[in-house]
Amino acid sequence: MTSRDVLLFCQQWQSRLHSVSGSLERDDFRYVSAFKSWEEAHEQIIRAQENIVHQAISQEFAMFLPSFANLKSFVENLSVQVSPRNVETSIIWGLIGLITKLCHDEGDGASRIPGMLHDICLKIEILNNYRESTGRSVPQIQEVSFSIALGLLFFLSRIVTFMRGDQWYESSKGLSKEQWEPLELQYNSLIREIDNSMSRIERAFSTTKRAAPKFDVDDILQLQSMLALSPKPGLMSPQALDRSNEVAKLPCIIPPPFRIPRFFNRTDVMAKMEGFFGDQDTDHSFRSIALYGLGGVGKSSVALEYAERRLRNGELDAMFWIPSEKAVTIRQSFTEIALRLKLPDARPMDHDENYEIVLNWLRHTTEGGIEIHSWDSETGSQFLLHLLSTDIGDELSIADIKSADQLAEKLSGHALALSHMAGLIHRRSWSISEFMDIYKKQPQKMHGISGNTSINALWDISFNSLDHKSREILGVLSFTAPEAIPQALFEAESEAGLPEPLRFCADNLVFWDAIDDLLSRALIKRDKKTKSFSLHRLVQTSFKYFLTPEQRQRSFNNAAILVHTAYPKLDGVSQLYQMWSRCRDLLPHVISLKDEFREEKSTTPAFTAPWQFCDLNNLCERYLLETNLYKELEDLLEVDQMALDTVPIEEQTNDMPSSITSYKGQLYVRTGKAIEGMKILKKSYDIRAGAVPEDVRETAWALENAGNGIATTNALDEAITWLERSIATWLRWAETEGPEKGVYPAVLKKSYGMILVWAGQYKKARTVLEEGIQQIESTTPYNWAMAAYTHFALGTLDRLERNYDASESHFMQAQNMWTQGDQLRNDPFNAACIYRMGCVALDQGNLEGSIKHFRDAMILTDRRKTTLRAEHARCLFKLSEAFAQEPRHELEADGLRTEAESLLREIDPEIVDCGIELAYDSKVNIQWR
Repeated sequence: MTSRDVLLFCQQWQSRLHSVSGSLERDDFRYVSAFKSWEEAHEQIIRAQENIVHQAISQEFAMFLPSFANLKSFVENLSVQVSPRNVETSIIWGLIGLITKLCHDEGDGASRIPGMLHDICLKIEILNNYRESTGRSVPQIQEVSFSIALGLLFFLSRIVTFMRGDQWYESSKGLSKEQWEPLELQYNSLIREIDNSMSRIERAFSTTKRAAPKFDVDDILQLQSMLALSPKPGLMSPQALDRSNEVAKLPCIIPPPFRIPRFFNRTDVMAKMEGFFGDQDTDHSFRSIALYGLGGVGKSSVALEYAERRLRNGELDAMFWIPSEKAVTIRQSFTEIALRLKLPDARPMDHDENYEIVLNWLRHTTEGGIEIHSWDSETGSQFLLHLLSTDIGDELSIADIKSADQLAEKLSGHALALSHMAGLIHRRSWSISEFMDIYKKQPQKMHGISGNTSINALWDISFNSLDHKSREILGVLSFTAPEAIPQALFEAESEAGLPEPLRFCADNLVFWDAIDDLLSRALIKRDKKTKSFSLHRLVQTSFKYFLTPEQRQRSFNNAAILVHTAYPKLDGVSQLYQMWSRCRDLLPHVISLKDEFREEKSTTPAFTAPWQFCDLNNLCERYLLETNLYKELEDLLEVDQMALDTVPIEEQTNDMPSSITSYKGQLYVRTGKAIEGMKILKKSYDIRAGAVPEDVRETAWALENAGNGIATTNALDEAITWLERSIATWLRWAETEGPEKGVYPAVLKKSYGMILVWAGQYKKARTVLEEGIQQIESTTPYNWAMAAYTHFALGTLDRLERNYDASESHFMQAQNMWTQGDQLRNDPFNAACIYRMGCVALDQGNLEGSIKHFRDAMILTDRRKTTLRAEHARCLFKLSEAFAQEPRHELEADGLRTEAESLLREIDPEIVDCGIELAYDSKVNIQWR
């Protein structure tokens, strides 16, 4: 950093210092000024802890004490970077001393506050480790240190102001959740600022050379995440956090989809686990242990046997088996846990929220332990780099780092497999990137020469003894996800419903003979209750290597056709809302097929996809779009296009290229790239309209999608023209093929009406939207999603016409329909409903209600603020407007306003006026604007 940057920080510090000093009461200022060093604050904490008779806050201070040392190192380094004469840091120790005294006076009612300070100090420890690992002053670290210091000073002063508030004198039973919310909001804001700052450092260091210290920052982050079991700040509302602490339904056992019929030996491992979990001297009630090793050595068997022994002895209230092959299966597993425990606010489709609810419940249970029997690929990558540290020294390139990550992901983080590969790299003096190039082309040979030839030989004997029917079934199972494979995939009323190589499955006796062969050889397992199959990942991988390229092609085709047959079809409707549960169950298998196709294509360029695979992808893309799983959607679209390029033209349908284009365009429109998305959606329409023969109904949908994209770019008159063309095209189709002549669907009325609202054509918009809601109410099955969207549009219209009571009612109905229909609380549409209720409350002068709504909405938008930036920015802006009307919140209002404007200028650098609501709304997707 330049001397000018340092001078600017000193000026900002002095300004903040003056502001903080002025906010303190006279006696508090004198108290704070008496502290001159960290040691004095440390002694104050120790004295307060010894004098406290309240158990809860005493424990919180005991946890805070060790981490408090991190703050000392941070402030000392800050003083080194700037002259102590220009930056007086002793106020930090004074404020912490005062906060300690106030907490001591209030007792257990203030126990949240030392916990907040503890979490902040843990995050500062990460920054300290970055600084120590570099061994030198780095500009990015200096910049982040300055930013955190200013934020910390402000937050400490806010704690004092909060604790001096009237609410502490008015309550004899402690503060309510609502009373804690202002401080929680400021705490979350500081945590977000620290997290964002750390992300900037990570990005800056990702392209530099990396050494191999004993523990690098990623290790510390991962261990803290695993052991603390603490939900990320800002991602759950305080109400949800408190409700999830209520008593769960126990006992709750979620076993794996397989059983261990025989368990031999391993007494030494079991004894070590018993000793670890039975240790009563540990300072922490929560404990975890990792079982690691090469696939097939028995990690799962050991973990399951240990858990079952404790279950038989009545020592466990809960056991959860989480399949972790894919990120999507992990998310779905936490949903199952939350629902089985009957935790408050758990919802079947809300995987992210359920993840936070379960982790919060685990964090607050009195006892517990976790067994983890493999590493994730990130830790595996670090382990590989550590093994090779003596070879690579400081010569590690960006390509090597990327290759290490890829290799660790290929091996699923298995420690022994990584060790074998490291030995091979060392013996042949390869770079990691050189090895990875060879591995991608010949993975089977790499596994063989790295020390697994005996294992491969055993697999070959087992596979060679299978008859062709068992091989065909195992081939399919090798390309699906390894767990929860529906038996129904192989069930069909006739041979015609099955791929030609699997038509023998139509005969139940023949099918079960083949399954029995696989079961008896322990190659697969079957869950009788769920009627599903599972198998080990090592079996999948080994069998694929056993097959010839032609056999792998056939097995992949069979798997794709079976999953395609089972996947819900649109069948004349444009949405999958009514079929989400079935889509969710099959999603892991679609993701697995996608990953397998990409890998096969990279090693065998001649590998192709059947048309059913592309159609399956199109259907799943619709589901991913509706559930706003944008990362998964983007990846699937990429592979879908790759697969479509291999399908013969005569086997392709018009739907395939136009659907890929359409979903890509809609994805862009939803994630803040409206102009690019609009252009892609127009291209999708051109494909539909130019098809021979033309599917007129699909052309109407393409016109609607393009119209919504155009409206999101604020070309509203043009968007109206496209929607009117869509309606005319639909009516043309309805004349000859539709269910009812002269009538177009409520989905189009919803879109048309919303665009008319923002174009200022209020009277026409109301007519269209009211017709739409009547049509939805009289149609079965009831389309709750479109009903919610239409009520949202009516609420927007009523607010613009200043019918605030009616507007609030529509927004409430929209939210209630949405949360009752799909129960997906984290959806951006739900956040928009809450945000609009806050706007209406503010319009009516209900300051308290508006602040609550804006805070709730911001908790949801914070999850997706990297992709839904405009949605998050407008929550910040409106919350700042509400705070600006409260004299006590002027500083918070200024901070939120600055953050909102900064985010808006990132979206549109040419924006002129950031001080109006419309500036933010105009960047939001028209569907939830």
